[in-house]
Amino acid sequence: MAKLNFHSLWVYVLHGLALVFNLLIWIWLFFYLKPSSETWPLHYNIYFGIDQLGPATRLYWIAWWGFITVLMNFFLSSLYARTDYRLPIYLGIISLLAQVILGISLVLLFINHI
Repeated sequence: MAKLNFHSLWVYVLHGLALVFNLLIWIWLFFYLKPSSETWPLHYNIYFGIDQLGPATRLYWIAWWGFITVLMNFFLSSLYARTDYRLPIYLGIISLLAQVILGISLVLLFINHI
């Protein structure tokens, strides 16, 4: 097992925060997304507005891909932790930013649905 140092602590903190944000996305979707036959906006473009509609359950894919992103970046962080101490930190930052962007995109899709 690798020695725990200051840099690896940041890796765990960043990926942990990314997982917390992903969990918040799942909880938010669970409480605010009611299953119905109604179509929801699935993609929003700043030039054309809403350009893809579909069932509301497809919004769970956004949270699922966010979770996959965190897992893949954490795996790559653990893989490259012995060769470079900066790359795992960058991957943790990318994971956290991806979750924030996914959360903002879901909020904007909900606003456009109302």
